[in-house]
Amino acid sequence: MNNDIILVVNQIEQALSILHDPKSNNKQREESQVFLEEIKARANAHSYAIAIITTSNNDILKHFALHIIETLVKNKWYESNDQERELIKKEILELMRRIPSNEPKFIKEKLVTILVDVIKRDWPQRWMNLLTSLIEISKISDTQTELVLSTFGLLPHDIIFDSGSTSQVLSDQRRKDLMAGINLAVTSLFEYFYQLLESKYTQYKQPSPSQTPQQTKQIIHLINVLLTTLRSYIEWVPSKVIFDHKLDQIFCQLILDVPFRMGACENLILFLGRKGRPDERIELIQTPFNFMENFFNAIKINSDFEDDYSFHKRITQALTILGTVHLNAYDDKHKIPNNYNVYLQLMLQMVSHPSILLSSFVLPFWHTFIKVESLELSYLEEVIKQIMETMLVKFVRIGDPEKSDSEQSKYSEIDFGTSKEWSNFFGGVRTRYLDIIKLITIQRREMAYIFIASKVADVLDALKANLNVASLSHEQTLLLESHSHILDSVLLNIKDFTPESSLFFNKEQQKPNIIQLTDRVLNLLFEINSMEPNITSFQIDCLQAYILYYQTNPESIKFLLNKIVPLIPFPGLENPSRAYQNSVLHTRRRAISSLIGISTNISHLMKPYFDILYTSVVELFQKNVITETEKVMLFHLLIVFSNNLPNYQQTLDFYKGILSPIIEQWVSVEMAAALSSPDAFIQYLGLSMADGPNLDATIVSRRKNIQYIAATLQIFWKKSQIPSNSTDELFAPFISNGISYNGKWPISSFVKQVLPGVLSLTRTLHQLWMPENRSKIHPSLSTIFNLDDSITAPLLGFEYHKEQKSESSNVTFLRNLLDCLRDACYEIVGFGFSHSDELFSLPDLPLVLLDSVFSYLESIENRHLKLLIKHILNYLIKNCPAKLESTIFEPILPLLFSVLFNRIKAGWEVIKLRSQKGEKENEKNEIVEDKILRDVSMEFLMCGSNLITQSPNYVFSSIDVMTPMVYGICSCLMAMDTPILKKSLTVSTQLLDHDKLNDPKFFKLVGSEMFGCCIKILIVNKFAEFSNDFQSIIRLIYMKYYQICNFPQEILLSLPNITTSILQAFNNDLIATRSEKTQKILFKKLLQDVIGIPLNKLKKESILDLPEKLFINKISDQSTDNISNISNLFN
Repeated sequence: MNNDIILVVNQIEQALSILHDPKSNNKQREESQVFLEEIKARANAHSYAIAIITTSNNDILKHFALHIIETLVKNKWYESNDQERELIKKEILELMRRIPSNEPKFIKEKLVTILVDVIKRDWPQRWMNLLTSLIEISKISDTQTELVLSTFGLLPHDIIFDSGSTSQVLSDQRRKDLMAGINLAVTSLFEYFYQLLESKYTQYKQPSPSQTPQQTKQIIHLINVLLTTLRSYIEWVPSKVIFDHKLDQIFCQLILDVPFRMGACENLILFLGRKGRPDERIELIQTPFNFMENFFNAIKINSDFEDDYSFHKRITQALTILGTVHLNAYDDKHKIPNNYNVYLQLMLQMVSHPSILLSSFVLPFWHTFIKVESLELSYLEEVIKQIMETMLVKFVRIGDPEKSDSEQSKYSEIDFGTSKEWSNFFGGVRTRYLDIIKLITIQRREMAYIFIASKVADVLDALKANLNVASLSHEQTLLLESHSHILDSVLLNIKDFTPESSLFFNKEQQKPNIIQLTDRVLNLLFEINSMEPNITSFQIDCLQAYILYYQTNPESIKFLLNKIVPLIPFPGLENPSRAYQNSVLHTRRRAISSLIGISTNISHLMKPYFDILYTSVVELFQKNVITETEKVMLFHLLIVFSNNLPNYQQTLDFYKGILSPIIEQWVSVEMAAALSSPDAFIQYLGLSMADGPNLDATIVSRRKNIQYIAATLQIFWKKSQIPSNSTDELFAPFISNGISYNGKWPISSFVKQVLPGVLSLTRTLHQLWMPENRSKIHPSLSTIFNLDDSITAPLLGFEYHKEQKSESSNVTFLRNLLDCLRDACYEIVGFGFSHSDELFSLPDLPLVLLDSVFSYLESIENRHLKLLIKHILNYLIKNCPAKLESTIFEPILPLLFSVLFNRIKAGWEVIKLRSQKGEKENEKNEIVEDKILRDVSMEFLMCGSNLITQSPNYVFSSIDVMTPMVYGICSCLMAMDTPILKKSLTVSTQLLDHDKLNDPKFFKLVGSEMFGCCIKILIVNKFAEFSNDFQSIIRLIYMKYYQICNFPQEILLSLPNITTSILQAFNNDLIATRSEKTQKILFKKLLQDVIGIPLNKLKKESILDLPEKLFINKISDQSTDNISNISNLFN
């Protein structure tokens, strides 16, 4: 080594020392960095590197030397002469020979990376003896063996599996050469792998007397490195190579050795998952089935709990692939594999494992197993019954990781970070359980029914024998719930998916054992009278499941009603336990909802019992033994019956009988005054009074009463229907405001009485959120404006429990009251549009809406805006008669879409700024607000889509609506939130497909603003997943406009590398081709090759500025003077 090289090496060492010295200042570090970069760029830099790696013991210096060589190999290899390349290859191998066992890991890894980079460029043609040299080096010591194995392991990843960096470095011919070289070397390589594995495994199993624990540890490490290396080959090498070296058998044997079981299992998964024809894949599964006893024994080995569990998860995945491969290839040519009964028992154990995650891995196998109807197994029925048994047990919702009171929870603590994660996953797995139940039921409906009905009967027998039980435990309640749910699923699948289901409970045609079992179950359900609410809820759920039975045996309905109706006022609300009260409420409401469900499904059979049921409901009201919520639910039940009354007049008279006292209160002078303004509303409900236990009884009564009235009106507007089988002349089609309708809705007859108060209340609620009115609320009630914990907890990933709520019940009630009133108002107005007649007959409807539901929008929150779009705006757009679109939409939609655009754009900009600054303050509130913003954005997009579909003539005639709608879509495109992005791309395509966009008034809006937005997203945001979608939007806009206006071309000319001549040539190419495929190629070439957008490798996430905000006046400035007295709007 000459003096010049020694001098430079010393300078490099000094520069690296300065660079890594914490005492160095920025200037010193910068100077050192510049010097080191200059060294790497020198033509003879490799000489410094070789000098360092042959003489130095400084790890940092050696790492830099390797970095020099890596730079040369990657950037200048083909520019170097043969002598330099041969020298580098020689020194790399020499370094590998000399490297000691204590060499730092980062140097070993860098050395392997460089060697593979050289191999990719020179092997096999210019380095023919490489494999021989590496195998010889591996014999030096275990350290060299590990390096060689790591090299062999990395090589296929960079050639066969890599589609990124390697594809950019290697030409197609070079890749073919490498593939040919590897394929030729595979046999020799696997012979080396086999011999090495045999040698080391023998040393592990039969250690010599002098073998130390450290040497044994090194042997274990080497075998695991070898198993990792094999994973790079096992998927793609010819299967004959694997079979010739008996690696499939070796893997099945190694799962019995704790140190190697995970590596062996990983290789088995890859081996069994190999692609190929069914007959080829059948060959793969023979050995694992022959070694099934090993799998069974491997699972029984206990070492460390978490390690054992990790292994059990992986071996379960391997077993699932094994069984699924067999079933997918199974036909008459292939017999059942050896030990198949052992395999099925093992899979039954896995699916019943306490871990919800592990057991879910087995579900794809069982799903496939049940679908294969041609399996000839003597024990098949027994296996199916065991699956049903397991599904019933697994359906019980136990295993919350934050409740370490069960074995299931112990596993959930490992697999899930929060209760929310576990709950979401459990819900998905539960659905898959039901899918398996469905498959079994469709194929073996008698067996499925007998199984679950017998289980329910056994449970009922046990309950009957213990009627004095005070209360069930949480687990017992969940167990009952699983039984009723599976029973419902089985009976529903029999009804919907099996032939001649109506005869299933026919006593003359069905098997006696099924009829007898059904009678036993129903008799027990009717007989048992328990005071435990959870038991009673279970009975109700089971009774509701038997709708198919009641259809076939309508005489049983009277027994059903005799059982369920008396349960509506189920006692126990006075119990001091809040949990018990909740159970009682649940039971009472389950009784009503079951009657609603049954009446809806078999309304024609329930007609004879309407008078009896109506009398019972009236009696419950008169005795005042039900809550206001239950009264509203009972109204729903009565509406179900009334929807089947024979004509308009009967339905109207029925409604009048129920609604007259409700409407009388709603239109009273006291109520009208209370709803007229925020001040009156605050005073009426006592919102300026302090919260406390001794609240004035009048105030409490008013709060409950207004909620009851609003909910009642809401349920009637929401659930009532137009008579469908009437012969009454009043039902005949009629004309209102020049528009012909199919018929008149009975409920719309009450619009004149109900709507003024609804609109007045809506405007008051909007005003209530204004700062000056919120300040009038007593401080102890200030949180009524916040979201309830029952909503925020799930959004934040927490499980909500009523019992854990610490705030006053009055505060909770008031918050829910405000939400209930708002929902009621929005839905009454929205469903009023679907009734089609009365509202659209109002000559001043736009002004009425602007003065009420669309007033003071700057004050309401995004969560309210979402409901406004969903429940009012969408119904208005969907149901507005075409003749009235311009009259109604023009005063409303430009203003409303501008508000929505600005709200959406501002919201996503806040998220962008927050992410750039990395702010963490108020993180919980931000999570909730961001999710609500996503909801608003989604509702806006769906509303825009509806408008384009329902009212194209209007929307494409109004630039005032189109402008904020397009800007809003652009805001959603740039939000870079996956669901929002998907929907906004769909709406964009829907918009661009209309020929009406060829109107010159849209040229700048779409051809410049929207086109520029999509170009910017590709350039700046680089969202790879949606690259093709954005290219498609860009192509659609350009093809629509480039021959009729200059706006898209002006955008392109403003980009780098685009000149007039290039653009002209591009346009000529477009004119010359009519093939959409060719157009796509032209656009991709322009965007990628000319402009320089790397479409194949884009990075994520950024938010761009839209064109300047649309200017709008505050809605409140123009909303208060339109109509002086809303109560006179129909006069």
